[in-house]
Amino acid sequence: MARATATASLAIRVALAIGWWVGLSVVVGWVASRLRPRGLALVGTFLATRSFEGDGHGYERLGVRRWKRLLPDAGGAFGGRRKRLFGPRGTGGREALAREVDRAEAVHWCLLVVQWAPALWLGPLWWLGPAYAIGANVPFILVLRYVRARLTALGRRRP
Repeated sequence: MARATATASLAIRVALAIGWWVGLSVVVGWVASRLRPRGLALVGTFLATRSFEGDGHGYERLGVRRWKRLLPDAGGAFGGRRKRLFGPRGTGGREALAREVDRAEAVHWCLLVVQWAPALWLGPLWWLGPAYAIGANVPFILVLRYVRARLTALGRRRP
């Protein structure tokens, strides 16, 4: 009986963790979609391309260019725009894409920090909190850093 209770308790804690991850993703995404250009500019300053990132070639060595299309793009949620729509045939411009990349990266950095919280209540499965936070956000951050580095390189080449 005690074992069944412990298993049920752990199942409830895992369900709470899943609810936390999904709910928090929706809330953070919604809040980010409401950021004004000024607030986004502050975020963009923090996320600016660093010198070691170069033109994104380091990310290409990680294979980002090959697997980035496999990741879902929730940019269209809450009235935003999907990043693929900014391509050569899409409408918009480099600046609009850069803003959307800033917004998306800010979301994933924020989620990376707060999605560890379920480790506090998952008991023996504490490692699920950090594992989910890293697995669900780091690939997106790598892709967004790559896109930003490529945009920066493009901006230097074209007037």
